[in-house]
Amino acid sequence: MAKTPSPADAEADADAAASARAARWRRLLLRLAILAGIVFAVHMDLRSWNSLLDWWADRDDAVQPLVASGTPVLADTPQGPRLFLVTRQYQRERHQRMAVRRMSGQQLQEIDVWALDDHARPAWRRRLHVAPAREVVDASPIGVDGDTVWVYARGLHALHQADGSLRLGPQDIESRFPALRGQLLTERHRYGFDHGGLHLLAGDGRRWRIDGSFALTPVGNESMPGRDGVFAPGRCPAGCNGGFKSRGMDLGAHWLGLLDDGEAARLSVDPVQVAEAAGTGVGRAHHEAALHTPAYLGDPGQGRYRLWRAGIRHVSAAPPDWPADFPDNWGTRQKFSAFQPLPQAPEFLRPGLLTQGIGSGPLWLRDPDSVLVLYHSSLAADALLRLARITGPSGQPAWDIELPIANLHAARLAGSTLMLFGQAGEAAQPPERGAPLFEGSPPEVQGGDFVFAAIAMADGSARLFRLGRDGHGVTASGTDPPS
Repeated sequence: MAKTPSPADAEADADAAASARAARWRRLLLRLAILAGIVFAVHMDLRSWNSLLDWWADRDDAVQPLVASGTPVLADTPQGPRLFLVTRQYQRERHQRMAVRRMSGQQLQEIDVWALDDHARPAWRRRLHVAPAREVVDASPIGVDGDTVWVYARGLHALHQADGSLRLGPQDIESRFPALRGQLLTERHRYGFDHGGLHLLAGDGRRWRIDGSFALTPVGNESMPGRDGVFAPGRCPAGCNGGFKSRGMDLGAHWLGLLDDGEAARLSVDPVQVAEAAGTGVGRAHHEAALHTPAYLGDPGQGRYRLWRAGIRHVSAAPPDWPADFPDNWGTRQKFSAFQPLPQAPEFLRPGLLTQGIGSGPLWLRDPDSVLVLYHSSLAADALLRLARITGPSGQPAWDIELPIANLHAARLAGSTLMLFGQAGEAAQPPERGAPLFEGSPPEVQGGDFVFAAIAMADGSARLFRLGRDGHGVTASGTDPPS
């Protein structure tokens, strides 16, 4: 027989059931509150979340500084002097997903082409190629021909120099020129540029030229005459400061150049008289006389140099005892005399008369007549360069400025503006192989920032464009006119 619950037991069971129902409601309300908090954090505080992601994206191993790829081209265009530059930047991929910006593990390299004007301002910038960071992508400027800027980046590209618009890509070139269909090679060294413009070696062994108006002509054995509006990259490798320095220059009947005191003392002595006094013979005297000229500057020594002038004339290169009635087919040689320092010229460390690169002579300026001396601020390996305009005939400096450049890559005088491009700061070093972004990727030169300087020849004032880590650049007044 079942036991009938007492009133006390029934009341206890009712209280337990009510407590269980209350606990279930509390748990439900707590879950709803947590869910509401999550929704609020996602939808009401998205900017703070994105700021945190931005901080993560901008850390050192996520975005690397812009670096120059290849040698830039300095050219005269209808819009004025311009520098055409290819840059490369490594960074992690960003993308939008469900209104929240995320950083993926994909590491990319972005290849851009820039045009900078003579006020150190970007005229345009074009994204040419994006690839995984581990891929080897050879990218560099090839040259400028009229309105066309030729660039190599996973193939040949033709951009319009005025606005950077794409005129022809690799596929367009093959469709435009049937002779090149299936014959364009992917190696950068198959494409060259000289005073005649772009030339290339096709896969079938034939050589072709494509000019700035896209006319295709075969390359023969005859020499190609130079054309106006054609500008090639400089012949100096990155950081080749010596390629922009020259010992001296001929000015009609005079020579002007850089000597230290020891060189000047040696050159001021007549070698023929010394050889005759020492009894070393006529042959030795002739040999000494032929070598008695300012030597190739190369990398200047550790001494202090000044500007000197000397008389110069061309004499027969025949031996001193060559009979006068014999034919003289020896040619001529330079004979220097009367070496004198310019009285107000300062002393310089590791200097040279500025040139526009290998194969070009020193720059000569007028109003007033003057030369530009490129030298170092000290003998330290990473010392910055300085530039001085020295006027004649006294050697008085018109101005003397420090450049934010330690390694010069390109130089060009365009009218009254000197355009320089190089790398600032510490000496260039390869990236650390342990860095997450560069592990397995092609090595890139790092070091100081890359800087473009536009210097007014009248007063030495400069405008600078510095490639930045953020993928952009900064234009600023670099140096004020010297007082």
